[in-house]
Amino acid sequence: MPRMGTTFHLVLYGSERGAAEGAAEAAFDELVRLDGILSDYDPASELSALSRTSREPLPSAWTDLSPELSAVLSRAREIAACSEGAFDVTCGAATRLWRRAIREGELPEESEIQRARADWRALELSSDGGRARWLRSGLRLDLGGIAKGFTLDRMLLVLERRGFPARS
Repeated sequence: MPRMGTTFHLVLYGSERGAAEGAAEAAFDELVRLDGILSDYDPASELSALSRTSREPLPSAWTDLSPELSAVLSRAREIAACSEGAFDVTCGAATRLWRRAIREGELPEESEIQRARADWRALELSSDGGRARWLRSGLRLDLGGIAKGFTLDRMLLVLERRGFPARS
């Protein structure tokens, strides 16, 4: 199933075909649900809505987060801090800038690159992680480096609950 800029496949082994098909369907339903929250391609996603709030006067208003987006952003922030910003989900504006440059075959202006420069500290999370706000305008979120793994973990939980545990 194509989602999150990649293709997801499941192979399940079991004695009952119907149970395996039901488990696979439930896991793919979870994929679709999380894609609707975490996608930067879908303008209707929760992530896209949060990115759009970076256009508000600063600091932006606090935005309530779903538990899933809160978990991903909290973990991304931990990784950003540990990597001194090398991993930074606020890179969405830069991602879009370079996608356009590749598509058009023309390098962006230096001023565009500077405006799109990511800053993981520019997205503030509340102490409980349930809300977020922007401290710098013009940034966008891109969870491509973390959302797929989070989603796979959640899909595995669905499969395990249905009697199809992961084997190593």
